Amino acid sequence: MNLDIYTLFICELYVLGFLSIIMVFAWIGSQYDRVLGFTCLSLVLTLAAVF
Repeated sequence: MNLDIYTLFICELYVLGFLSIIMVFAWIGSQYDRVLGFTCLSLVLTLAAVF
């Protein structure tokens, strides 16, 4: 089974998108956790940079 670069790129975008959404909701649940907020921000910025 051969996967081309385009398929792997699309899969990476979906995984980063779902992970970012989950992290945003986790951060909303505990707003006083700075590390979770910074991790969420870094994931969203990574998604924006890759997209």
